[in-house]
Amino acid sequence: MQLLGIVFSSVSMVVVAQPSVSFFYSDLPPYEYTDQQGRAAGIAIDRVQRLFAAAGWRVFYHFDSVPRGERALEQLVDFTTVVAPTAQQRQHYVISELPLYQIELGVIRTEQTPPVTQWADLLQQPYLVLRDTRFAYLQDQVYASPLMTLRYEVANSADALRLLNSGRFAYFLCYVSSHQAPPAPWLKVDVLGRYPVHLVISRQHAQAQQYMQTIDALLRRTDFH
Repeated sequence: MQLLGIVFSSVSMVVVAQPSVSFFYSDLPPYEYTDQQGRAAGIAIDRVQRLFAAAGWRVFYHFDSVPRGERALEQLVDFTTVVAPTAQQRQHYVISELPLYQIELGVIRTEQTPPVTQWADLLQQPYLVLRDTRFAYLQDQVYASPLMTLRYEVANSADALRLLNSGRFAYFLCYVSSHQAPPAPWLKVDVLGRYPVHLVISRQHAQAQQYMQTIDALLRRTDFH
């Protein structure tokens, strides 16, 4: 009996390590950003956390600019997300079959500024945009060329809102959420479109296909949509 007790005690000490993956995110509130405690936060981060937990993975978050984050995907980071992947992006990444969520693209403006109801409304004057947001999925639209020439790039959302409130610019083109209040009571949000956001992993990643098979199986479940 004493021997059996020793065997059971030994077995109980065996701990299976939880697999870990890393996820790159950038400053795109309210979907992904770093909160005041220095932690990854936002609508997208909540979805990623829930999905990876269902896969049995522990996730580590890596914050950086979009260009540096994309380069990190080749060596340092496992996953990130892409909005409405283009043909070129599909050549570089293994992409989830189904989107993780839908993102809204629109403008933030002051109450006194006329609303934007179509893309043509945004082609009358320069507008604010985050430096890292390239909106690659809009490149094929007829308004893409004049739209890109009117963008005034800023480093972060706080700078954009300061310039917006100063009256120097009328609109801030960014990702928004119609389900959340604007960043300040005197601001309004106009939604211009909704786009699918997919999880991606570099085709150079040694476990790209294996990881994405797990992700695709989970995203097919109705409780993730």
